[in-house]
Amino acid sequence: MGEDYSVVMNFSIPDHKAIRKAFAEGEEAVVTLFDSVTVQVEELAAQLEKQAGMLKDLQARLSKNSRNSGNRLQATDTTNRTERTA
Repeated sequence: MGEDYSVVMNFSIPDHKAIRKAFAEGEEAVVTLFDSVTVQVEELAAQLEKQAGMLKDLQARLSKNSRNSGNRLQATDTTNRTERTA
């Protein structure tokens, strides 16, 4: 199988044993378990939103080149080029 992203992203999904235990303990235990998952999902959503913004910024930077960025690279700027003599 693939990589376990729950570890990489610091996300803990309750297994069947934890779910059954909460069910056996009653409604409040189930609600508590669900609340812990909800908090994790909200944190991941915020992280994803932040990363989406970073990705958008990086894509915008990559799409620029010396012709459309307003900044000419010195090597391609022909206006101040001096001739070299050997």
